[in-house]
Amino acid sequence: MKHIIILTTLILFSALLNAEENKNIDLIVKENSTSIKGDRTANYIIEAFYLSIENIIHIHCSGTKETKLYILNTYGDIINSSSSYCGDIESSIQLDVPDIKGKYFIVIESPVAYAYGTFSIIK
Repeated sequence: MKHIIILTTLILFSALLNAEENKNIDLIVKENSTSIKGDRTANYIIEAFYLSIENIIHIHCSGTKETKLYILNTYGDIINSSSSYCGDIESSIQLDVPDIKGKYFIVIESPVAYAYGTFSIIK
């Protein structure tokens, strides 16, 4: 019985750690209506997650076409950037984040949409 309690405790503790490792970044997304011609219902996905164990930002996107990603510090300096083409099939993009504690911004630009959000490094 003692082994079951210890095992259950370890499983719950592991689940709590995993929840802390992967944090969804709430993005504010604005559709770029001037670039969408014909069909006004653009189908795209933009999601961002901060993975603290790996120290990366993981972005899922599709339908955004040529997509540029930026991580900025509170002074507006670009810390890291990348670009990728995100067509109809969902793509994943990863960006390294700095090791320095603080608040950072992520900006995602494409012809279809513009998104931004914040995340904090607390290690």
